[in-house]
Amino acid sequence: MLDIKGSFRVNKVRAIQSNIQYAVLFLSDRMLFAKIGGQFADGGLGGAIAGGVVGGAIGGLLGSAIDQKMNKKSAEKNEKRVRNLAEMSADEVLHLDKNNFELLFGDITTIEMKKSAISLNGPRTGVMSIEGLRKERLDIAPNQDFEECRRTVAMLLQSKLRQM
Repeated sequence: MLDIKGSFRVNKVRAIQSNIQYAVLFLSDRMLFAKIGGQFADGGLGGAIAGGVVGGAIGGLLGSAIDQKMNKKSAEKNEKRVRNLAEMSADEVLHLDKNNFELLFGDITTIEMKKSAISLNGPRTGVMSIEGLRKERLDIAPNQDFEECRRTVAMLLQSKLRQM
């Protein structure tokens, strides 16, 4: 079983292929990146469809209500996925999907976090850039508290954290 110290969701934005959403699981010596979804993992598409079909103010209200319901279901589903991952070993999590990977804390030189509400790919909470043996630039998925994500990183990697 994994002893998860904290977790949050990030999106790896890829130019050629569809994006991947990961649950970042913070263990005592590493970060595990477990794929939990793809391009529309946060469920924000329903509101856009409803708004486009119905149009106007009614479509906007309907789209907003659909998005809220989908975001709540998506959050519950993601929490359940993290609980299920906690019952596995690190090796089992890594072998669940070919896109899963880990970063050992010793291999990380710096982590930069910046609050940011939007990108070309849609809403996000912020950006997390990791430098070290492996370089990663990830969007912190929407509908999460940026400060809570920053505290999770700082709890285990304070000396390597730079906030932009």
